[in-house]
Amino acid sequence: MYRIPKEVRKLFAEVSKEFSPSVWGRFVQLIIASIVLRGRKTIWRLLHCSGIEMNGHFSTYHRIFSHRRWSAIGVSRRLSMFIVQRFVPEGELQMVGDDTVSQHRGASVYGKGCHRDAVRSSHKHLVHRWGHKWVVLSLRVVVPGASRTWALPVLVALYRTPDENERLGIRHKTPPELMQGLLSLWMRWFPGRKSVFSGDGGFATHRLSLFASRHARRLTLVSKLIPSAVLHEAPSPREQKQKGRPRVVGAKMPSPKQVVAASTRGRIVNVLWYGGSKRKVRVITGEGHWYRQGQGLVKIRWVHVCDLDGNHREEYFYSTDCQMNATAIIEAFVGR
Repeated sequence: MYRIPKEVRKLFAEVSKEFSPSVWGRFVQLIIASIVLRGRKTIWRLLHCSGIEMNGHFSTYHRIFSHRRWSAIGVSRRLSMFIVQRFVPEGELQMVGDDTVSQHRGASVYGKGCHRDAVRSSHKHLVHRWGHKWVVLSLRVVVPGASRTWALPVLVALYRTPDENERLGIRHKTPPELMQGLLSLWMRWFPGRKSVFSGDGGFATHRLSLFASRHARRLTLVSKLIPSAVLHEAPSPREQKQKGRPRVVGAKMPSPKQVVAASTRGRIVNVLWYGGSKRKVRVITGEGHWYRQGQGLVKIRWVHVCDLDGNHREEYFYSTDCQMNATAIIEAFVGR
């Protein structure tokens, strides 16, 4: 009934290797129906409103998910390989990450919880929704004909509440910890490629920054930095007559906010801004070491951005790659 483009058929042929023939026939019907149909995408609505002829009883389509015998990780891997080969065959891989909440109010819905809805919330008004919270890792690609880059989701992980994890007897993982696991899997799939991951302030944790620093040749983290961040100098070398343990951190440095307040001027650059437009901004940069007790030091390069062409609020970004220039750090973050 629906004609599938040639490039899409190539992708389907690759992904179908993860399914048995009978399951794949039903699965591809749901994929096509979800693309054609707008609004709620329940399985019954996809089959009823899309006009697709069902292959057997409708309950067999539900069992694709409730009694699945296919690997979601395997599907993600084949999908990722296809996307990278098609859109980014060489160079750095620009990754972005975020978490999103999908509403599910049913009493028996697995893994649901009450989560903050970032889309409907503001600084003055907080909105919560019952449902699933997904941590999503996406690859930014340039699509022909588009004015901005597209973020194509490649890996997802379900966030469970502390109470749910305690009930299941498993260790609780925060969204940054789940994202670290997704990045580990991504680097295993592409061992010879460098990835630059950009995430909002929710992923600006010391642990995730330390993880990126330990894999500096293959991963760079770009995120927001709080203006009052406590940074240190590198510890001085141990003196020959020094007693006791070697120093872990050096002297405390002025916070980025204090450095900006004491600076008389910065450097003016033109950068790609939100929405794909060009914007003139003034930048002030600095370096320092981020320390957490028992976790070690992470050397970062921070950037203060002041919008000169508009009324966007001042921002502080940072990167775990100190060789990354200010323009690249800004464009990596705003490209999200």
